[in-house]
Amino acid sequence: ITSEIVPSVDFKRVRCIKGYREISRNYSTYLADESKLAHKGAECLFFPTNEAELSAVFREMAKRGITVTISAARTGIVGGAVPYGGAIVSLERFDKILGLRYDSSLL
Repeated sequence: ITSEIVPSVDFKRVRCIKGYREISRNYSTYLADESKLAHKGAECLFFPTNEAELSAVFREMAKRGITVTISAARTGIVGGAVPYGGAIVSLERFDKILGLRYDSSLL
């Protein structure tokens, strides 16, 4: 595994739904997974579309000391996608494989 520097984007450009009331009314599916465990809500719901936006969200949340819950298909049965406050980051738009490289040194 090699790391690469992700280009920076302005955090404010990332699509964000703000406020527990708005999230619970119009985006309630992001507050649960198949476990049906009780949630404590979230104040922000982010929809990054690329690595740079995802990185910007995590940098900003870390700087503010806000916990992050990752949301993808929400099919888990152990509550991993259930938020307990903080922010939700949806990975739904990360649905394409952009590249694949085999490392011959591992074979």
